[in-house]
Amino acid sequence: MSAVPPRQALIASDASPYSESALRVAIDMARQYGVKLTAMAMVLFADDLEAVGTGALLEEQDRSMQEHLDGIAQQAHDAGVPCDTLLCHGEQPHAEIAAAAEETHADLIVMGRRGKRGLAHLMVGDATAKVIGLAAANVLVVPRGSTLWRRRILLATDGTDYSTAAVGTAINLAQAWQLPLTVVHAVPEGQDSAAAQEVVDAICRRTAVLEVDCEARVEPGKADEVITRVARESGADLIVVGSHGRSGIMSVIHGSVSAQVIGAASCPVLVARSS
Repeated sequence: MSAVPPRQALIASDASPYSESALRVAIDMARQYGVKLTAMAMVLFADDLEAVGTGALLEEQDRSMQEHLDGIAQQAHDAGVPCDTLLCHGEQPHAEIAAAAEETHADLIVMGRRGKRGLAHLMVGDATAKVIGLAAANVLVVPRGSTLWRRRILLATDGTDYSTAAVGTAINLAQAWQLPLTVVHAVPEGQDSAAAQEVVDAICRRTAVLEVDCEARVEPGKADEVITRVARESGADLIVVGSHGRSGIMSVIHGSVSAQVIGAASCPVLVARSS
């Protein structure tokens, strides 16, 4: 994260119930930590729609979505948070969200998570994955019913370069927000855990000089299952994971541990951008 707490957050809303918790978290974060907030929404638009006589329909969609954005701005205002609005048009939501983040200089994008029907809890939605893969900012994915974290941050690390950004972000957030930190490293069943223990111990040594309470845990099992279980056991209400960096439109996050954690976690998940 380029600033801790973030200086500028973009809340991407689709006017569905799935965006409500994300909006609440973004407003609470902005109020408590002085984060500048922009709310964006988009109207799907193809270049050839005007030619088929849908101009009136597009105008109505614009009015409806702008009313939605005005409602968000009013909700933020009532909470004492200034909030700009941005209405976008395009064919690809992930591209518009990434462009809006760049336009507003956002270092954090806040998005709601879709439902958990069927196998949906095993994967992250396509648009969310593409935003994570395309945007330069960190991405916070908020499931329904979540609130702003107040208890503990969980950092998931695997000791690779891809977790470097997550490590720095989690430590800085724990210090800035004065929250305890749990560091977890999953080890496949039957493998030696000595190297993993060295990784988590080294991270906790870094936090000691910052006066951040740190718990180191090395647990056997599948990484996503270990991460979500330890989050529940430790009472963490924010999970920080790493990404594999920007990968164009088709993000490598599909099928990754980060994607599985996002889909299964009951609390917000912050995907820290790897350079």
